[in-house]
Amino acid sequence: MRRLCLNIFLLLLLTSCSSPESRLVDQAYNGDLEAVKSALSKGISPDAKSTVGMTALMAAARNNHLQVMEALIQAGANVDARDSNGWTPLMTAAYRGHTAAVKLLIEAGAILDIRNNEGKTAVDLSVDREDRETLTYFYEVIGTKPNTTPANVETRVQGLQDK
Repeated sequence: MRRLCLNIFLLLLLTSCSSPESRLVDQAYNGDLEAVKSALSKGISPDAKSTVGMTALMAAARNNHLQVMEALIQAGANVDARDSNGWTPLMTAAYRGHTAAVKLLIEAGAILDIRNNEGKTAVDLSVDREDRETLTYFYEVIGTKPNTTPANVETRVQGLQDK
């Protein structure tokens, strides 16, 4: 019983010590739209980051929480913010195969050509996953956006369609 009480105390202590910014990232990660809206209404930055540099928008994109993403974008979240590995929300969504999140970010102005610390773009990450749906969407977008040409995307999409 004593050990259980100690564990509960430590959990409460850790939770209460987390910053409002870290809590916003956690809320976005969990898809808690009401908590996210509440935090934003209290003045917490929509670009809040976790201790590893993940923004609330990245956290929401990672789990395909579209309504949370919309709320953060409407509040002014930077759609091209980077974490400590150079990843953007678009890369996170593309890597996870969340085409709807990818569409939302691109419609909000996310840049396709950004490279992470390993030199990969969101398109490259979709190729690595062999994600036909997201890659096909990228191909359609690239055809309509001037000056947007991640390396060999047409060849990559066609290669996946041939499989």
